[in-house]
Amino acid sequence: MIYYFDSVYVIGGLALLFLILLAFLKFMKRKSNMYLLCFSVMYIYLCVVLDLTQFPIYASEGMKAAMGGQNVWREMNLIPLKTIVTDFSMESVLNIIVTIPLGFGLSFLMRCSWRQIMLSGLLVGGCAEAGQLLTALWVGFTFRHVNIDDILLNIIGVLLGYGVFKIFRNVFQWGYKKLETNSNAFLSYIKCVCDDNSDALLK
Repeated sequence: MIYYFDSVYVIGGLALLFLILLAFLKFMKRKSNMYLLCFSVMYIYLCVVLDLTQFPIYASEGMKAAMGGQNVWREMNLIPLKTIVTDFSMESVLNIIVTIPLGFGLSFLMRCSWRQIMLSGLLVGGCAEAGQLLTALWVGFTFRHVNIDDILLNIIGVLLGYGVFKIFRNVFQWGYKKLETNSNAFLSYIKCVCDDNSDALLK
């Protein structure tokens, strides 16, 4: 049996969770429509990451036998930098790229420091690897190897993304005075995001 991300159960569950979170932010936290828009984009992004890192899930005795049984423990890497130094590949590059949007976009939802951004990369990367481990234990094998270096690459990605946001913020602040923003909610929200002294984003 093969479990796909686009199954009605996965999509339905994620859609229900999204609506619950959206209602909570709108009616309990009184977040603005622009905040909800940014949250929606981030939620969709995280769903894409979930799809890329966890699906499809193969639950097949034939594939389990072909993989030589439970292989998660013998192919797991818990030595930092081992595969980065000896086997840096396109997959390594993709592990960096996949979390760049997180590093860039998180500041549109909350005030962030470099330390918080790094922790977000650790959290997302750790959850992805933990999900792969639990899936492997469930189905009895894995072709996605649990690798601590993937988490390190994810952290590099979010730090790069946050660096891009810092550049974007400086450019926006430089050009903001030349823009007409009184009637533009989108640009006004970005101004709040880029203004370190504004608390409007947190309300």
